[in-house]
Amino acid sequence: MFIGEAIGPALGSLLNRWTGQLITVFYGAIIVHLIYIVFVWIFLPQSLSLSYRFHAREKYAKTKRRDTKHPDCFGVRVFLFVKRLIYFLAPLAVFFPIRKTDNLTERRRRDWNLTMIGLAYSTAHLIAVYS
Repeated sequence: MFIGEAIGPALGSLLNRWTGQLITVFYGAIIVHLIYIVFVWIFLPQSLSLSYRFHAREKYAKTKRRDTKHPDCFGVRVFLFVKRLIYFLAPLAVFFPIRKTDNLTERRRRDWNLTMIGLAYSTAHLIAVYS
């Protein structure tokens, strides 16, 4: 899972010792990242169908038109500015607990499974990085 964090410093130190220049480690990192970008660009297929992408574009355009209906109100403009500023965090909503109905007791509850998995993964990553 953390192979790059485990092997990277060792390979960097070997490259530094072999060439005698620290800058070659950064050149090596650039080469590895470029290879990764080319690999993703060529071999990773598009996961969304054409119709779904078209539907998402229409939905975005409709939302954008709706948001520009009231440009005169200062409060609305500030709200829309803040909304656009933090919109990149929207995919993190997948980690919010979802409401489920228990089949046995017919009681509504929240499912925290994905939230806990995200917390565990991020905690493990922080421990690995800072230790």
